[in-house]
Amino acid sequence: MSAQSPPVMSIAFLHPVLDAMRAQGCSEEVLTGQLSIASERLDDPATMLPADRIYGFLEWATGQMGDPFLCARIGQRMARGGWAPINPLLTSCRTVWDFFRQFSVIAEEQGGAASYRLVIEGRIALWKLNRSKGVSESARFADAMATAFFVELLRQSRGADMTELDCIAMTPDADLVPNDILLRTNVIAGASGMTLRFPSDWLDRELGEITPLPDVPDVGLPDIGVLDLGERVRRLLDQHLSDPEFGLEKVSAAIGVPAWKLQKTLRNAGTSVAGIRNDLRHVRAQELLTSGELEISEIAVRLGYTNPSNFSRAFKARAGVSPVAFRKDSPPDGRGLTTPE
Repeated sequence: MSAQSPPVMSIAFLHPVLDAMRAQGCSEEVLTGQLSIASERLDDPATMLPADRIYGFLEWATGQMGDPFLCARIGQRMARGGWAPINPLLTSCRTVWDFFRQFSVIAEEQGGAASYRLVIEGRIALWKLNRSKGVSESARFADAMATAFFVELLRQSRGADMTELDCIAMTPDADLVPNDILLRTNVIAGASGMTLRFPSDWLDRELGEITPLPDVPDVGLPDIGVLDLGERVRRLLDQHLSDPEFGLEKVSAAIGVPAWKLQKTLRNAGTSVAGIRNDLRHVRAQELLTSGELEISEIAVRLGYTNPSNFSRAFKARAGVSPVAFRKDSPPDGRGLTTPE
């Protein structure tokens, strides 16, 4: 990576942290201000940020939450299904070896911020994370997250009963990894990046099923699954209301969750991608109609309808009146707005 092309990372890496901050009441304005981006980019995985800005945000979030183990806890949670972009890999790979091999390829393609390498020395395996030269000291928070992620991955692999001597981590800051994830005696501080040392025969063991972790200290994270997934779908759809083609497949690709799993999770919550989009369309339509600034045809285009007639029929089915009648009966201060049932 040349000096003219500093390493970058997808904001998707921060999504579990953003969920934690939101769950604790942190406003969008504060989050976007800290990352120096527009609010619509917060939940878009296509948003790429300088790696050092990502690392700095992790350090800031840790201070805001008042828990030095925040990043490690989130890394642990990621290995149990709390990081949507990597879940398809967790469910498709059969063994630890398969996962490490494919994960290293993915990491190489993600902006040059980190690379992974597996070294096998007889009965010992070394899983090494290397970061580009000159990264800020804040990268140690990302290293703590990675350490906890891979330790938990090894722990949940079937048949991998970990003892005190089985797994050793070398990472820049041992104080960021709590004892219940890895004993302090097994975390060696001072190394750049991260290296995990563990028995090489673990590589042939099958990955465990993705299940929520019981009895994990609370760091203010919302429940895995419905709440954060549904909210992320809502935010993405809100950003793409004008695109009539932005449906299930595009949403699942953007979030990193298989379409079938996204459908099932939302169905269990009593909704769907189409249902969320229709709710958003209806609320936005009322806002635009009440403001009186756009023609009906312009509103239809802005909300992703192929023609004004489709918009009028959909609106009347929800509101009981046509868009024209609604605009006529609604005062400009917005008191005529109603929320979707």
